[in-house]
Amino acid sequence: MKQIDFLVCVRCFTFNHAPYIKDAMDGFCMQKTSFPFVCVIVDDASTDGEPNVIRTYMGQHFNIDDKNVVRNVETDDYVMTFAQHKVNENCFFAVYYLKYNHYSIKKDKFPYFAEYHDNAKYIALCEGDDYWVNPNKLQIQVNYLNTNSDCGLVYGYVRIYNQDNKRMGKIWGGPTEKFDDLIIESTIPTLTVLIRTSLYLDYIKNIKPENKCWLMGDYPIWLYVSQNSSIKFLSVLMGTYRLLSESASHSKNFEKSERFIRSLFDMKKYFASLYGYHKNLDDYLYMSLARNAFFHKKRIKTRDYILMMKKKNLKYNIIMFLASSKLLFSLTFQTCKVVKKIHWFSYQELSVEK
Repeated sequence: MKQIDFLVCVRCFTFNHAPYIKDAMDGFCMQKTSFPFVCVIVDDASTDGEPNVIRTYMGQHFNIDDKNVVRNVETDDYVMTFAQHKVNENCFFAVYYLKYNHYSIKKDKFPYFAEYHDNAKYIALCEGDDYWVNPNKLQIQVNYLNTNSDCGLVYGYVRIYNQDNKRMGKIWGGPTEKFDDLIIESTIPTLTVLIRTSLYLDYIKNIKPENKCWLMGDYPIWLYVSQNSSIKFLSVLMGTYRLLSESASHSKNFEKSERFIRSLFDMKKYFASLYGYHKNLDDYLYMSLARNAFFHKKRIKTRDYILMMKKKNLKYNIIMFLASSKLLFSLTFQTCKVVKKIHWFSYQELSVEK
């Protein structure tokens, strides 16, 4: 097999995304670039038929019989196929079909990317249920990083697609670029990110996220990069973020969503301590917990979290009053469902990543 020097490695984790993965792969293959890039897709032993969807796609769009390029490998852990796109000669796929679910036993999937991203200058990110809509996404970002050596990460904005009601929603992303703003709220959609590989590897080496119990994988990277390089928001629509009823950061289960919020703030406090950020994050934690409790109709929990806030102003006092009354709580909840423009009650603000 001939050696290919990839400028960009695209990282795509996927599990049970059979209805969505074609959109993601189409977004990869549509990229118009002046350089070769490889998309490493790791299917974590999906049970919904997703591996067959990917295999069919590979057979239709990739030169799986070209012996000069194609590579097939099987180990005890996976079956891997590497091939070049039939039309887009700069696009290559390396697909890992894992033989057992790694997530359930906390086995690291990142080593499967090492062969590709360690030798690429940049890493792009996109999960299997999201997708790119801009065919110039990679080229625009590479051009910026190539001419701005002080910048370590670039990103753009997305449209949110609600899978439940099949509606395209609001635009989300940006323009946050500084640590002091990012630690309060991340406005960086993971699927729009392009990061320097050197910074990403430094993050893995210095922070050792595999030893942490954080429930989010990418948000900590943004915080690390913001302290070790600059971040640039490019005001360009790059993709679609698919909002699912169940994901890491969004769940109908109250306990699961509360665990995510607490893990999120544990991570934030770690970086606040690491980089000497002295502002109190507790009020933001209780506010997020109160929002979550409110939307799960946990009246007492909502009131209790509001009471824990040290910061008191008219807005919090009004909400605490409403939460103390079962009738008013119910009426307020129904009103907030109808009047979606009430900014403070926007649950979307909690969704920093899937």
